[in-house]
Amino acid sequence: MDTMKTTRNYARLEKLFALHPGYIYSRKDGDRHFIGMRKLVDLYQLRHDEVVEWDSENPYTFLGKNWDDYIHLFPREDGKYELPEELVRVN
Repeated sequence: MDTMKTTRNYARLEKLFALHPGYIYSRKDGDRHFIGMRKLVDLYQLRHDEVVEWDSENPYTFLGKNWDDYIHLFPREDGKYELPEELVRVN
């Protein structure tokens, strides 16, 4: 099975992204906010076919999946939703 995926503005990847919905405390207003799956996809500017949900509160979202097979992305309190630097940007 070929798991190579292409993301917008990034080189071909061998792994999918595992998104971890969860709560953050906003640095802007100090309030607690839940960042869901759909919002994480938008914030990281990903496509829905590039991601899987990995919700620590719901084991069924990662049952049978190996942690090392994914690039894990989380809600960020600093608001900087950029893909990890080890991904090579292409023009």
